[in-house]
Amino acid sequence: MNTVHPNPVDAQRRAADPSASVWVGASAGTGKTKVLTDRVLSLMLTGTLPQRILCLTFTKAAAAEMSTRIAQQLGLWAQMPDEDLINSLEELTGQAPDDATTTRARRLFARVLDTPGGMNIQTIHAFCQSLLSRFPLEAEIAPHFSVMDERDAEEMLAAAMEELLADAGTSQNQQITDALSVITRHVREDRFVELMKALSRSRGRVRRLIGQFQGIENVVSHTWKTLGLSEGETPANIKEKASGEDSFDQIGLRLTCEALVEGSKTDLARGEIIANWLTNNIEDRVKNFENYADAFLTYNQTSIRKTLITKGTVKKFPGTDVVLETEAFRLLAVSRQRSAAVTAEATSALLYLGDMLINLYGRQKISHALLDYDDLIFGARDLLQKDGIAPWVLFKLDGGLEHILVDEAQDTNPEQWEVIKALAEEFFSGAGAQESTRTIFAVGDTKQSIYSFQGAAPEAFGATRDYFAEKVGSAEGVWRHEDLNISFRSTTVILNAVDFVFSQPGISEGVSLDGLKIQHDAWRKNDGGAIEIWPPIEPLESDAPAPWKPPVERIPGDSPEARLAALIAEKIHAMIENGNLLESKGRAVSPGDIIILVRRRRGFTDALVRELKQRNVAVAGVDRMVLTEQLAVMDLIALGRFLLLPEDNLTLATVLKSPLIGITEDQLFTLAYNRENSLWRELYKQQNDDPAFLNAYTYLSSLLSRTDFESPFELFSHVLGPLNGRRLLLERLGQDADDPINEFLDQALTFE
Repeated sequence: MNTVHPNPVDAQRRAADPSASVWVGASAGTGKTKVLTDRVLSLMLTGTLPQRILCLTFTKAAAAEMSTRIAQQLGLWAQMPDEDLINSLEELTGQAPDDATTTRARRLFARVLDTPGGMNIQTIHAFCQSLLSRFPLEAEIAPHFSVMDERDAEEMLAAAMEELLADAGTSQNQQITDALSVITRHVREDRFVELMKALSRSRGRVRRLIGQFQGIENVVSHTWKTLGLSEGETPANIKEKASGEDSFDQIGLRLTCEALVEGSKTDLARGEIIANWLTNNIEDRVKNFENYADAFLTYNQTSIRKTLITKGTVKKFPGTDVVLETEAFRLLAVSRQRSAAVTAEATSALLYLGDMLINLYGRQKISHALLDYDDLIFGARDLLQKDGIAPWVLFKLDGGLEHILVDEAQDTNPEQWEVIKALAEEFFSGAGAQESTRTIFAVGDTKQSIYSFQGAAPEAFGATRDYFAEKVGSAEGVWRHEDLNISFRSTTVILNAVDFVFSQPGISEGVSLDGLKIQHDAWRKNDGGAIEIWPPIEPLESDAPAPWKPPVERIPGDSPEARLAALIAEKIHAMIENGNLLESKGRAVSPGDIIILVRRRRGFTDALVRELKQRNVAVAGVDRMVLTEQLAVMDLIALGRFLLLPEDNLTLATVLKSPLIGITEDQLFTLAYNRENSLWRELYKQQNDDPAFLNAYTYLSSLLSRTDFESPFELFSHVLGPLNGRRLLLERLGQDADDPINEFLDQALTFE
């Protein structure tokens, strides 16, 4: 019996209801962007001015997608026949529109065009930047501020670290000197910079922590207290205290040592260690504490050894096992206390360093009137929470906001939520809640959270939902919580497999934060689907190369990635050649029906594209590439470096071997071997000995003569100008002339 699922359009309409505040949990492929678009359209249909709707998206691409969809729909409404317009509006709202609604729908396109600055569909960082630009004095920042790029941030952070280390080196701040001393015991030199960058990225959390406890000293004190330690207690102090005369059962251990001496070899060895430690003075006990503790505890002193004394010895000397077990538990407690002290000491040092680094980094930015992306969020939050100023700022935002929409809410960090809460503060309090219908809308899915990215806190998704639910309820507004679980993207087989995996014990922990069962339903119930799980591709055993074999032939190496690429390409080729049926379309499979998803765009992707092309399977190629890693671009960079420094022999050799020149290995050897001058000078001397040398010297000399008088664009236009020359370059590099790199070169040559 087939289960009848509710129509997903009904849930989408409820989520787009302009009269209600709605919190939407939307799984992948359930129409999240459509719901966002429909809600904006519905809000404007009810008479809301476009400038009073704020839609905060996670990326610029998402903002552009929403703006495009809205503009396209409004353009269609403006010109479609009346009957089609009525049907479109009824499909959107679920009810037949009246004449006023249809008239308003036709005018919306012009109204949006006339809106100053367009619709407020932007990333939260862009919104905060525009907010601070409008109110710099109220935010207490430089009116001429600019947003720093990644290079600026690196330079500022490096300057802050240099200043921090200089302060520590001159002992101007003993606290920082001590903190660095602690950190350098745990972190290698090459990891220190990474640690400082991590501290800088986490400055929001550090600042929040310091603010919560009203000062760095209180945070440090709380750290020690939480770990059950007295402030300043060190691993050395704990070890010294544990070695004191009154810290252990001396009599019991001495008697036990006498028993161990008469036991097995293991007992004898343990007894000697204990006896030696007991006879030492306290300084030697501290020095040999680790060796003594190892007699009772396992590796790293994290647990008690299974056998402390053999059964035969216990039988001859009853009670000795109890003495040893008691001492083992004491030493385990000491070990854990020492570990806690290490953690407290390192955490305190990081807090002091983080506080100092953040302050120095902040001064660097202020001196250059620069803000980074986190500063935009913090500045907007502080501005919107400032007494006496925040209400005026909110009012000046185009006469006040009435509706806020948040996309990808699961990746919104706590500081960003504070900005949104401040924007919506007047929505549900006092007279502001009664003037007009004001709503908050958020859509997200904790399963899709990019954990820790930009401080993302997926658990805040549920906490913020509860916060707004209470606010809306107190204001007697309409609140809904909708879950969109019907996927329009995947088939039943795929979704059932996903649900099966997450139904296993412990698998969904950390993904389903509310503890609910993860379940997806497919809209494409009649479409076929299948899952094939292939065995892993293992490296093949290969014979050792013959000794002293000259490298005169190219022997392809075994690569599991390359073999997997070949298997996938062969599978796709067979599907197309055999005319496999695509059930959802009722026709044979074509290359355009196939999408290959990879976790990372690395060498495997290039190998897969190559294998598909070798089988004449039409493939779009790599959708993203690192430009500087393309062979053609690397050769052009080498040429540019040679033109700047002709004496660079290695770079010149690279250029000579590249398709730009194309001399052979033997010719390069003849040119370079046993020379007395630079390679460029040698090329000049031997230019008449070989036509290839003459062509290379003439070509490179002509470029060198232009280097000081032409821009890089003009120079490389001369190098790459002819289309056939560009195609020859790509073909020599083993790339398709229709590859994206060729398109890039075309665009580069037409851009000035």
